Amino acid sequence: MKDYRVGHRAPTDDGYSNPLTRITESFGPDVFEHPENHGSGESDPETMRQLRAVRDNPEATVRIYRALPPGIGAINQEDWVTLSEKYARQHSYGETGEDNDWPVVFADVPAASVYTDGNDLAEYGYDGPALTGLPDLDGRDQPSPPAPGPWSDRTPEYHAASQALIDGSARAQLAAGFQTSGLDFAQLAARTGHSEQVARRIVAGKTMLNAPTVAVYFQAMGVKPGNAAVAAYEAEQVVLRRLAG
Repeated sequence: MKDYRVGHRAPTDDGYSNPLTRITESFGPDVFEHPENHGSGESDPETMRQLRAVRDNPEATVRIYRALPPGIGAINQEDWVTLSEKYARQHSYGETGEDNDWPVVFADVPAASVYTDGNDLAEYGYDGPALTGLPDLDGRDQPSPPAPGPWSDRTPEYHAASQALIDGSARAQLAAGFQTSGLDFAQLAARTGHSEQVARRIVAGKTMLNAPTVAVYFQAMGVKPGNAAVAAYEAEQVVLRRLAG
């Protein structure tokens, strides 16, 4: 994963590979109990936690990571990605010292857009719309991945959306976010999974809004959650992880 665009193609919806929602079709039914029997025999705790979350909730989002040269900040369709920050960091190391390490970017995406060919639990292919303007992990504090379970979609964007709906700023934030995103409605529709007509109505505030929908649009348009939303997210994650045991 160190090379920005490697020669061999990442797994996608190619008729052979499977999305994370059907991972047992690639690795076998024992992959969750005995990950050491698959691929290189190594499994990362973050990877396995995310895979188990998808097993419990196929609609869950997962956090993907990728090491990139500075200034790119994007994950494109057919890019290699990993579910482990540790693994991505290992592939970001520069050959001439720490100052030349590549940044690691991340994004939260639907599990169904991440594919495996059954060769390695550490590496996957992303098969979704291009993701640009991504934050990196260069030593900065970042929100932790969502806890497994039915609330795994309650991201920082979800909390930002909830607050925007409460204070009445959701429509204004959607309109402003679209203006600054650089996207057209066709691109926004592709990122959100909605039709172009629906995307236009949501951005124009001509339909009923709810927190999950606004959160999806915030993420698609690159609207960054404020500190209060991130703090609310982290506090909730602490509770959810305690409840999950």
